[in-house]
Amino acid sequence: GLLLALFYLNPRDNPDPTLGPPFGVTVAELEAHFLPHFTLVRAEPPAATYPGREGREVLWLLQKRL
Repeated sequence: GLLLALFYLNPRDNPDPTLGPPFGVTVAELEAHFLPHFTLVRAEPPAATYPGREGREVLWLLQKRL
């Protein structure tokens, strides 16, 4: 199966990580959580972003490992 997900990276404007949504995440956290179970097929910035999040979102296409 495939998983297409948009992630919000390290929100600099949210000093309390328990506040949200959105909840920010680091690339290292994403890799630790997903890469043991999925292969990263593609990673790129989204074509359009929520205002104020430019450069802080990433679109991942993942494929489940068998």
